Amino acid sequence: MSYTKGKWKRLSLLIGEYSDTFYAIGLDMTHAIATVNRKSFPAEADDNANLIAAAPKLYKALKRFLESSACTNGCDPNDMTCDTNFARMAIAEAEGKKYGRT
Repeated sequence: MSYTKGKWKRLSLLIGEYSDTFYAIGLDMTHAIATVNRKSFPAEADDNANLIAAAPKLYKALKRFLESSACTNGCDPNDMTCDTNFARMAIAEAEGKKYGRT
């Protein structure tokens, strides 16, 4: 999977009248990956921006979990109560694929 490498972080967008409207998520202000509209989602804006900024670490953590998991093939692929299947489904979704019956 190819995505922008580096430490993603939440940044305040500093563009005149928009400075209090959006967060940018990216490596720095010239390499924004996403924006979060603080006016449309005022209660969730901080959490949404933090979650997006953490996406690369979460992806790596799930991949490591699956590599070290004892339950690698013992679950029904459609049983989303199995932690490894849930992790596989999340990774597949991040990669633009489907897993199980989702």
